[in-house]
Formats: sequence, C-alpha cells, structure tokens
Amino acid sequence: MNITVYETVEKQINLNNKQMRDITIAYLESLVYPGEYIREVKGKLVVKQDDPEHRHGSISEEYVRDASELDIAVFDMLAKLKKYQNERTNQGTVE
Repeated sequence: MNITVYETVEKQINLNNKQMRDITIAYLESLVYPGEYIREVKGKLVVKQDDPEHRHGSISEEYVRDASELDIAVFDMLAKLKKYQNERTNQGTVE
C-alpha cells in the first residue's frame, strides 16, 4: 500500500503487509487504555481492567465502562490481527 508522508518535501513510501498490520495494531491499541479488555457479564459486554490496588495473589477485575460499539469493534479486530500474526509467526512465515 502506498501512503503519502508530508515533510518539507512530499514523497510516497511503500509499506508491506507486516508494516501495515503493525501500524493498524498500534492505532487500534491507541483507542483503548493499556490493560483494558472486554468481558461478558450477565449477557452484557463491558470493558474491564485488572485492579491495580488488589494485592492478594489472584487477579481482581474492576469495571471501567459498558462496551460501546467502537470498543467491541476495536477489541474484535485486535484479537483477529494478533491471532493472524501469531499463526504466521508459529508457521515461520516471514512477510
């Protein structure tokens, strides 16, 4: 995919599939806070994070917010992209 980067001089650069996937993952991760994840609670999707104050060995989750359509789409795409990336890594395929 060709993109245009504006500097003092305009030029086009070519990105390969791996670079595009890495950029997409980084952008999607920027839409949510680090450590957030999506869970289903009583039939409803919510965003949670590990409780930073919990110190008893087991993980305690704390509610962040009800999952919006954007949250659902972001977490779904991140899961798919990372799964694909892991499968390619495990197969030893280099792009």
